Amino acid sequence: MEHYHTAPNFYQRWAYVDEICQALDQDLNLLSHDYQLSKNIIKIVRILGYLDHFSTSVWDSFNHPTQPKQVDTYKKIDWMRSFREILHDWHHVFHLYLIQNNPSKIVNLKIPKFYCQTILEEKIALNKQQQFWNKQHASMVFSTSNSTYNWKSLQNKLVDKQLILTITNDQELDPAKKKYAHIEPFFRGIHQMIEVAMNVIIDIVEQLSHEISHLIVINEKVKLDKKNNLNKIRLTLSFIQQWWEVAAKHIMLLSKMDTGSYAEYRQSLLGTSGGDSKQLRHLKNLMTCLHLRLPEILQEKSALMLALNKNSHDPSLNQLLSSIRETQAAASDFWLRHFTLTANTIGMIKGSQGLPVEKLISFAISPLSKQNSLLQVVGEVGSYYAQSPDASLVKINNEEKIIGNTILAHVKDRVTILSPYQLPPSEQTSILDNFDLRPVEPNDAHESPYASWFDVNLHINGIFFGMHSFGTPLVFFNESSAKTVHRLIEQQNNYWETFFSSRINQFQDILFNVLEIPNDDSFFVSVDANATAILERLLSAVSINNKNVILTTNQEFLAANRTLASFAKQNQLKIAHAMIDENDLDLSQAFKKHINDKLAFVMFSQVMSNTQVSMTDIEIIQILDNIPHDVPVIIDAVQSVCNVSIAWGKILKNRKNVYVIGSGIKHARSTSGLGFLIYPSNDGILYHPKLSGWCAYLSGMSSGKTTDDHQCLLYDDRWQWFGGTPANVFALELFINTWDAITRNKQTISSMYQYVQSLHQYFFSLLKSKNINAVDHVRRKHFPNFSSNAVVLKSSELNTSSLLAIADKKRIYFDQREGNIRLGFGIQHSRNDIDKLADIFFC
Repeated sequence: MEHYHTAPNFYQRWAYVDEICQALDQDLNLLSHDYQLSKNIIKIVRILGYLDHFSTSVWDSFNHPTQPKQVDTYKKIDWMRSFREILHDWHHVFHLYLIQNNPSKIVNLKIPKFYCQTILEEKIALNKQQQFWNKQHASMVFSTSNSTYNWKSLQNKLVDKQLILTITNDQELDPAKKKYAHIEPFFRGIHQMIEVAMNVIIDIVEQLSHEISHLIVINEKVKLDKKNNLNKIRLTLSFIQQWWEVAAKHIMLLSKMDTGSYAEYRQSLLGTSGGDSKQLRHLKNLMTCLHLRLPEILQEKSALMLALNKNSHDPSLNQLLSSIRETQAAASDFWLRHFTLTANTIGMIKGSQGLPVEKLISFAISPLSKQNSLLQVVGEVGSYYAQSPDASLVKINNEEKIIGNTILAHVKDRVTILSPYQLPPSEQTSILDNFDLRPVEPNDAHESPYASWFDVNLHINGIFFGMHSFGTPLVFFNESSAKTVHRLIEQQNNYWETFFSSRINQFQDILFNVLEIPNDDSFFVSVDANATAILERLLSAVSINNKNVILTTNQEFLAANRTLASFAKQNQLKIAHAMIDENDLDLSQAFKKHINDKLAFVMFSQVMSNTQVSMTDIEIIQILDNIPHDVPVIIDAVQSVCNVSIAWGKILKNRKNVYVIGSGIKHARSTSGLGFLIYPSNDGILYHPKLSGWCAYLSGMSSGKTTDDHQCLLYDDRWQWFGGTPANVFALELFINTWDAITRNKQTISSMYQYVQSLHQYFFSLLKSKNINAVDHVRRKHFPNFSSNAVVLKSSELNTSSLLAIADKKRIYFDQREGNIRLGFGIQHSRNDIDKLADIFFC
C-alpha cells in the first residue's frame, strides 16, 4: 500500500473514520504503470479532480433554499465569483508544477472571463473554466491526441464522487445537521479542499528538504553542480510559496459567510478546529525547519550572516536563503490570515476550542521568532548595518528628529541640520522577546498608572488583595505567559544548553539589578523549584561539630519552621527564638542575647510572613555584625523580593557567611515557584551540600562519573547548589522576560513601591473613623520606606468571619491568618479598587 499522509478530518477528530484519508488510501503503483506517469503527477490529477467535485457541492449550497433572506442574488454571485477565482488559482499553481516537470510542453495560460451578471452565467462560466483547465492539464500530461479522454478516465478511477457527496452533502441524514444545510457544505468543503491540496505539497516539501540537505559544499560555499540542482531547488521553493499564497486566499473565502448563520453554526463545532489537521501541522513543521536542512557547515550563524550581507561571500547561498525566507514568510502569512478570518467572522472572542482569537497571531509568528529561525539571522544582519546609520540629526519646529539621508535630500531646505546621527553609546535592548510594556500612565482614581501592563480582564473574576500582589504579579502581564510557553515549546530538547550557557546568567544579571547587588562575581545565583528545596540543600551543608543551637525568630513562615524542626530533630539540636515585637523600633536587639559560641546557624526573614513586619537594612546589618563570621546566616527574602525596596548589595558586601533565599514569583497564588539562592562565590563557609543532584556536577555528563574513587560526591563549584533537572524553567523564563521589560520601561522596585505605598495611605485615610490599623503601624510610621506592601490588620472592632462573607458577596478577596486580615496591595490596584475594599468595612 502506498504511503500517504494521514490527516483526520477535523470534524472527526477522535472516534470516526476519516473519509478523506480513506479516499486517498489508494495503490498508485498500478495506475502509474498503466498510464506511464509518476505517482506525483497522478496525485495532482487526483487533487484537481477532488477540487472540481468539491466545488460543485459548495456551489450548490450557495443556492440552498434555506439561505437567510439577506443572502440576495448579488451576494450569491459574489460568493460564486470569488470561489471560481480561487479554483482558477488552484488549477494555475498545479499547472505550473506540471510545467516544471515537463518544460518541453509549456501551454499558454488564458484566464477565462470572470465577471458575470447572473447566477446562470456564473454556473456556465464555472463549467467552461473546468473544461478549459482539464484540457490544458491533459495536454501537459498525455502526449496522445485523446489526452482529454485519458485525463477523465484517470480521474474517474481516482475520485470517489459518491464519497464526496457524503462528506459535503450529508445534512439530510442527520436532523441536527439539517438546519445547517445552507452553510455546512461551504464551510466543510473549503477545509476539505485544503486537506486534499496538502497531499501533494507535503511530498514536495519533504523531497525539497532532502535535496537541500544534499547540496554540494566546497570551501564552505554552495557549489553549483552540472545538474544545476540549486536553481531547481529555488524553482521548487517558488512553487511552494505560490501554493501557500493560494491556500491563504482560499481560507479567506470563509470570511464571506453570513455573520449570523456562522455565529449559530459554530456552536455545533465546539471542541474542534481546522488547526487539528495532522497534515497541516506536519507541513508547518517542515516549513519551519527548511533552512535547518542545509549542510551542517552552512548552518553556523557566522556563515549565514556572511552569506546574507550585501557583499555576500557566497551569492548562491544568499539567493537560496532568500528563497527559503520568502517561502517561510508565505507559510506564516497563511496562519496570519486565520487570525484575520476568525476575527472577521466571530469577532475578538474565543474560538471553538476555547482559545482567545489573538493567540492565532502568536501561532503565526512563533516559527519566525525561534532562536534558530532564519529571521533571527536576518535580524542580526539588520543589527550589523544599524550600527552605522546613514542618517542626520535635524531640528524642525523646535524639535530634534532623526532623518535618513535619502529623505534629507528632499527636506533639507526646511530643516536645520545639526550633525550626522550616531547611535547612543550603550543602547539598551531586550534580552529575549522584545516584550515591551507600555509607558506608565498618569495616576487617576479609576485606573492604576500601570494598568496597561496587565490583561484587560484582570479583575474579571473579582478584585484580589492576596499575597501574589507583591510588587508585580507577573502571570497577569499581557502576553508574557503565552510568549514564555511558546519559547519553551520551540526550544524543547535544546533548552538545557541554553539554560546553563545563558539563561542562568541572564537571570542573575536581572535579579542583581533589581536587588541592587553589584555584579562583580562576589556573589552568584542558583535556582530551584521553590525556596524550601533550597533551604533543605543549604542545611545539608551545615557542619554541626559541637554547636547545638539554631537561632531563628518566632515569626518565620510555616514551611521554614517545619524544615528547621525536621533538621533539629535529625541532628539533636535546640531551636532558640528571637522574640519579635511588631512595633519594636530596633529588631536587632531581640537577637543579641541569643548570640553565643553554640550557634550552628542563624535564620530569619526580612519580611515576616504572618505579620508583614519588615526589617530595615540597618537592622539586618547590625544583626549580621553581631554574629561570628564562622556561623552561617540564612536570610529568608521570599516575602521581600518584588515587595520592599532594599539595597541588598550594601548588606552583603564582603560577607562570606550570608546566604539569601528568595522567590522570583510568589507561587502560592499565581504559578509554579522560582526559588533562588544568592551565595558567596569564593570561600563561602557553606559548600558541597550532601543533598545534591546531577546538575551540581555537569562535568559528569561527559565523564560518566558523579563520585571520585572514594565514593565522595564530585561538584562543579559554579553549579554546586543545583539539584536535579530544574523544574522551574517556565517561571525562570517568565521572570527574565518580564523584569527585562520592566527595567527597559525605566521602572524599579522603588518606583513601583512608592505607588503602592500611596494606596496604603489612601486606604487608611478612608478608615480614619474606624479603630483599625496595621499590626506594625508604629514601625510603618517610623520606617515608611521599609514597610511591606502587604498589610495585616488587627482590631477589636473587626469581625473577621462577617467581613469575609461581605467581601465574598462583593467579589473582593483577601487572606485571613490567625484571626487577622491580611491585604496584599500591588501595582495592578487603583484608588477605585481601594474605595471598594474600604466600603466593606462600613457594611
